[in-house]
Amino acid sequence: MKKISGIVAGLMLASSSAMAVDIEYFIGAGAEYSKSEIESSGNGDSSKFDSKDTAFKLKSGVILDKTHRISLSYSKPSDNLTWVDEFDGSSGTTKASTTLILANYDYFFPITEDFRLGVGAHLGSAKLELKEEGEKWSKSGLAYGAQLSAIYDITKNVEFEIGVGHTRYNVDIKHDDGFKDELKYTTSGYAGVNFKF
Repeated sequence: MKKISGIVAGLMLASSSAMAVDIEYFIGAGAEYSKSEIESSGNGDSSKFDSKDTAFKLKSGVILDKTHRISLSYSKPSDNLTWVDEFDGSSGTTKASTTLILANYDYFFPITEDFRLGVGAHLGSAKLELKEEGEKWSKSGLAYGAQLSAIYDITKNVEFEIGVGHTRYNVDIKHDDGFKDELKYTTSGYAGVNFKF
């Protein structure tokens, strides 16, 4: 009987602790500007390209006790990617994009009642797509990295978020001629609005 009483007391304590956690759900949308490095190699030669693009970003998740945030994010850039060859300085535009689906964790440090700074990490899937001369290639792989952010509460249910992130990839596209395009990393800046409920 004492064991049962102890178990019941433990469950009640755990339940009351869980109920004491402040849980908020949120959805958000924003814009992201990114700079990526792509390495093209084959036949003993290699070139590195810096590419720039903008993306639309969506996210949704939960905020626990105003300090922990767990979310899922989706970003889809435009198909027009601007690149610069690091070797000879040549530049151009190509049809390419990287779609990201990421699981994110952020920890926030309250600075004031309405302002917080956050640090976090992300892990997920990246899909690289290239289109050239009527042909299309795509490949999915691992994406992982870290982010820093700042959040300001506009109202009780609306917040403005700005941040930077760095993502590394394990994704490449191998062509029939032996050449390979490998997405190395992306550094990005983003801003958006989140709605809490």
